[in-house]
Amino acid sequence: MTGNDVPVSRSEMIEITRQIGNMRFGCSLLERKKEALFKEIEADRTTFRAMRKEVEGMLAFVSYAYALVRLFEGESVKTLLLWGVEPRKVRIVRHTLMGCKYSQFYPEDKDRGRLLGGLLMDPALASLHVDELLETLVRIEPLLWRYINLKSKLDALELEFEKTRRKVNNLEQEMLPVLEAQERRIRLALAERERDEAHAVKMMLRKKTRSRGTSISARRRERPGRD
Repeated sequence: MTGNDVPVSRSEMIEITRQIGNMRFGCSLLERKKEALFKEIEADRTTFRAMRKEVEGMLAFVSYAYALVRLFEGESVKTLLLWGVEPRKVRIVRHTLMGCKYSQFYPEDKDRGRLLGGLLMDPALASLHVDELLETLVRIEPLLWRYINLKSKLDALELEFEKTRRKVNNLEQEMLPVLEAQERRIRLALAERERDEAHAVKMMLRKKTRSRGTSISARRRERPGRD
């Protein structure tokens, strides 16, 4: 239904006014949500930037240690490292913040990193570079879990912030202007109708007054004739 198709009536104007009030209230709630999400995102971004630098530095060292292992040990070291290693079980915990749902990930076997760190290779089978690589992986693992969880949270919050921003823009720039234009059109139409009705009533009263005056004058003229 377009704006010109809306029926002109006082009840329709009251209904549109109610919709505008509800929509403005919804906009205010969405604005609060957007501000809360923005504050949370900014706080997490600061932590994430610092953590990313630390992760990138440690990953660079892991790459260096792995390159040394490949250089001195070759592909055979992969077979040694894979012995007895099972897939990692991950526990997923779901959180909600301001209507935004996001997941956090934690290892089921928390002590596995320590076991990996204690897996020292026999010097007769591998060089010390293998032990250095394993110890580096143990040190970086807790940081990686925190990094993954913070990245997951930030991605979900940023997506929810963008959705909220689009909803606010849609309400403020599209839906509210249409309803307000309909309200103005109905108000103008009702005001014009009231003026027309008032003019019609005034003209009707004038006609009655004139007809009454004419009748009185006619009766006065008729009275001398009867005498």
